[in-house]
Amino acid sequence: MGKIINFVRWFFSPSVKIFPEDYTVWEYYNQMYERLEALEEKYNSLQIIVSKLEEENIETSNCLYEIFNDLDKDKHNRYNLKDFTLGE
Repeated sequence: MGKIINFVRWFFSPSVKIFPEDYTVWEYYNQMYERLEALEEKYNSLQIIVSKLEEENIETSNCLYEIFNDLDKDKHNRYNLKDFTLGE
């Protein structure tokens, strides 16, 4: 059990210290603010990508519905089931 815990600690421990120990509180704050701004930029760009993908998904779904409806109409036109009788 101890080996697993040590492995998990090793795996999740940072290989490079995020902040040097001689940083002041203000320097910590500036570093965190810069990282937060970078994350916000990434988040905003991902939101744009996701919205574009959602639009494409809607377009693709609409095209598929149109294709299936055309196939269904073609099937009914090809096999006119109103005139079909058994036997007589």
